[in-house]
Amino acid sequence: ASFDDEDQNSAAMEVVGGRKALLGISDEESEGVWVSSFSGSEIVFSKWNESGLEPDGGESENCAILGYDSGEWADTSCTS
Repeated sequence: ASFDDEDQNSAAMEVVGGRKALLGISDEESEGVWVSSFSGSEIVFSKWNESGLEPDGGESENCAILGYDSGEWADTSCTS
């Protein structure tokens, strides 16, 4: 999923119930340019975990997860 705003991000948090969930966005094609795996369009909303300095994985972490109780995102490996 890719989100247009905070409300959609919050709704996704309710659905996953605090578990980590892949967001369906990646920067595999161009480092730092996050695009929807579904539409191929660059994302318009993001909520990276700023205290963890996300996204921080460089070329080794190219997929994104909804991974914090606050609804913030982190980058992760696309294969794990």
